[in-house]
Amino acid sequence: MTPRSRRPILPLGLLLGALLSLLVTVDVSTPPTAVTISQAPCAVLRSGEHQAGKCLGVFDPTALPVPTAALTSTPSPSPTPNAPASATATGRAKPTLTATQARTSPPTSPPSPGCIGPQLTSQSQVQPNASYCGGQATSRIVLADGDTWVGGEVTGVATGRQEGAVNCASNCTLVNMNVHDNPTAFAGIYMASGVQTNVSIIGGRVTGSGSLGIGGGDADGLTIHDVEIDHNGATADCGFEGGGFKGGATHHLHFFNNYVHDNNCMGVWLDINSANNEIDHNRVINNGDGGIFYEISQDASIHNNDVEGNGARACSWLWGAGIGIASSFNIQIYGNTLRGNCNGITGTQQNRPDSTPPAHLLENLSINGNSVAAPGKTGVAADNGADLTTRNIVFANNSYSGGAVLCGFAC
Repeated sequence: MTPRSRRPILPLGLLLGALLSLLVTVDVSTPPTAVTISQAPCAVLRSGEHQAGKCLGVFDPTALPVPTAALTSTPSPSPTPNAPASATATGRAKPTLTATQARTSPPTSPPSPGCIGPQLTSQSQVQPNASYCGGQATSRIVLADGDTWVGGEVTGVATGRQEGAVNCASNCTLVNMNVHDNPTAFAGIYMASGVQTNVSIIGGRVTGSGSLGIGGGDADGLTIHDVEIDHNGATADCGFEGGGFKGGATHHLHFFNNYVHDNNCMGVWLDINSANNEIDHNRVINNGDGGIFYEISQDASIHNNDVEGNGARACSWLWGAGIGIASSFNIQIYGNTLRGNCNGITGTQQNRPDSTPPAHLLENLSINGNSVAAPGKTGVAADNGADLTTRNIVFANNSYSGGAVLCGFAC
């Protein structure tokens, strides 16, 4: 019998690779672009949610209105008309201030590879447009315009009100900083007074500051990402400025990929005519007064955050929310996962004549495609008699579990 000729056999790995190349083509040339939601006017329901797809569109961030007012500093709040007698000026119940939970000691991080410049250890070394690499400072550092500091450590600093252990001016960049154990500093990192532009805070940790981890007013183009912000605010006035991060009159903020946890007061807080801001892909966990709070401001996208265990110390009415919107407008909230917060996603309307114009109205809210778990309310309410059913507030495609309640417009 004539033997049958055999065809060459390809190695298994090459064969599988060839098959996959025919089936799958992956474009990795550009990262995915986040999609936000805008709302077209539609009927508002008092119970239940809008049907899927009835009011959805594509959000164009370039179409957001320019803020009509900017403030030079974050003022002390004045009493809010019609607020409960036990509430602060923001209308939230004021918690009893106690020390924050025990925390692990922050590591002493070496300077990042490739950083340039001398170590920075005292204010006398600071010059404009300079670069610094490492160094430990035990007194306040006020960086000049255009400065970059990589891998520095700041600890044991005392400051005045609305000052940071590190202050940043315009075009300042902080990378992998270790700002820790500054209980008599108002903040770990603070924006210098006046309008500051294009400040970047990247990586590192800010922990153990008296009132705030990171804060400031009048920042434009602020970027904060991949920072751990924790155990701040043990001595804070939570009705004024306290917690993980707070920005007043802050424009074009991008706050993403941060881990904000175990702070007294709020986790992430924007206030007083802030506008055109994006808060996304953060973990916001176990903060006393609430997770993410957007107050008397406008034009924001809050999406794809993991928000858990917030608001236990301010759990009344619709306060203590995983995500709370107070007297603010043009807000998209989507793709967030909330678990175990005092309340879920809430909107509140009060009379807020402070810092106007614009009028501080709760309107044009899209709450779409979020997951809310554990007891607590999701919905909106007014304490000044406003009819919120006329304000283009839409709940759509959200899921609720573990006892979460959608109270809609009847909270």
